[in-house]
Amino acid sequence: MMGADMNWGDLFFKFNGRVNRARFWIAALIFTAINVVLAILGCVTDQSVVFQALNGMLSIVLLISSIAVSVKRLHDRNKSGWYLLLFYFVPGILAAASVL
Repeated sequence: MMGADMNWGDLFFKFNGRVNRARFWIAALIFTAINVVLAILGCVTDQSVVFQALNGMLSIVLLISSIAVSVKRLHDRNKSGWYLLLFYFVPGILAAASVL
């Protein structure tokens, strides 16, 4: 169970435990704000190789972090974290099958 003593690193980078709805939405807002800032920076910069590399690395970190928060939210709902496969891979497989 997620107590008041849990820090931000545990929230964003650990896959075990639980997270309540309020902290889940706070994390979602933080992810959205970071993505908006990255999009604005991408529009106003010259899209250098360094910026693209940093943007790519940060995007990977955000993806892993969002998966960790989602797994904990599923744990709070007494579901397995493996249910995320249904949300990420099944739509991708269906989209790929519709193209063929």
